[in-house]
Amino acid sequence: MKSDHFSNLAADIPPPSEPVFLPRKRRFIVGCDLGMQSDPTAIAILEHISGVLDYNSAEDRRTGSGLIPQKKARRFDCRYLARLPLSCLTPSKSIA
Repeated sequence: MKSDHFSNLAADIPPPSEPVFLPRKRRFIVGCDLGMQSDPTAIAILEHISGVLDYNSAEDRRTGSGLIPQKKARRFDCRYLARLPLSCLTPSKSIA
């Protein structure tokens, strides 16, 4: 009877309001939209982060005693975003 009580203990603990995102793997993605005469060129650098959401307390994470399972998660952060001026020289416009 006692083992049933302890096995359901994790289900009785409500998760905190804000989970903690724990990053595991990071990758960078670079994108470029080449503009035309009236359309500026745009450059973006994104960081893709794979990780987990942890609903356990900081003490549970530190000691490895958390009862609430982690959930896989991912995040995209924009690290750089720019629009180049229309008058910017490109290889096709450069003077040799």
